[in-house]
Amino acid sequence: MHDYIKYFQKNIQYIFLFLGITGLIFIAILDIFYWETGLIFKVPPNFLRGYIIRITIIFFSTFFIIFGLFFNNRITIKIKNNEDALIYKIRIQEAIFLSLIFIYLLIYQPIIFSGLSEEDKLTEWVSAILLFCSSIIFFLIFYKTFKRNSFTKIIKYSFVFIALLFLLITLEEVSWFQRVIRYESPELFSRNDQNAFNLHNFLTIPSEIFYYFGAFLFLVVLPYLSFIFDKHKIIKQFEMIIPNQYILILGAIASAYNYATWNIIFTQITFFSTVFILLILSFYSKENRNLYIISLVIIFIIQLSFIIFGKNLIRFHEVSEYRELMIPFAFFVYSISTYLKLRNKLEKLLVN
Repeated sequence: MHDYIKYFQKNIQYIFLFLGITGLIFIAILDIFYWETGLIFKVPPNFLRGYIIRITIIFFSTFFIIFGLFFNNRITIKIKNNEDALIYKIRIQEAIFLSLIFIYLLIYQPIIFSGLSEEDKLTEWVSAILLFCSSIIFFLIFYKTFKRNSFTKIIKYSFVFIALLFLLITLEEVSWFQRVIRYESPELFSRNDQNAFNLHNFLTIPSEIFYYFGAFLFLVVLPYLSFIFDKHKIIKQFEMIIPNQYILILGAIASAYNYATWNIIFTQITFFSTVFILLILSFYSKENRNLYIISLVIIFIIQLSFIIFGKNLIRFHEVSEYRELMIPFAFFVYSISTYLKLRNKLEKLLVN
């Protein structure tokens, strides 16, 4: 018996990861073959008995994965103070304030909430402007580093890749300015969901979920992993482009903007993983503990508000439009943070 206990303690990390991955695979199989919904579908949040069991399995599976990554690495988690922390904390306050305004509009002014999220209205253009500015910042970062030997080629290429990626998402967001310039879609593009000149509307819902889940992995999971494996060579090599703990919080806030996509397995993985990551960081970060706890409370308020008051929505997908505002906001702050990292590094090189 003692040997079994020792074996369990020694391998608890791998046991947790196995249980978590197995649970998610089980749910994915049920989605495809039992419920026959496929992995990606949009319906109002479902809390009937079968789906409650499904949510519970996803909840515990993400718990096992997030804590499985954390076991045996907990001593290495270090949340470092940042000289520019005040800037980021103000941006987090702005994101929280905006979220509370959006919730107020959904509950008391649903027509305004809907109107702001329509095509070519405020949320879409602000999202595009934030992404475009993020792209410009990364092109500037590349310009300042491409002739410097102190930055590796892979880091320089990463700057260009991120800049181009932000630019592509910008152009896709505004359908390559089709509605501004008013030109007809080529025959090939007339077959997509909105008859618009863009790529993502050929597979609208899958590309949307891919964007959300990718943003979650980059903004939330990547910095979490960097805290755990902070001494790993790859983490140190890519330190310049890994989001910091404050960007993680902005990504966490964006992860709570779910209504039509709530039942999708990737959405629930995102939300529950974010909750567990914030819990772990609030326990291990003395300096920012209150900030993580407040953020945790806020994302619960946001998500519950959208689920409870989703009946006020005039159009089914409106919450997703606001998520597509909060993600670019996080990317914009991330771009600024990367530029500040570069500035600080260049100043140190000048001193040396």
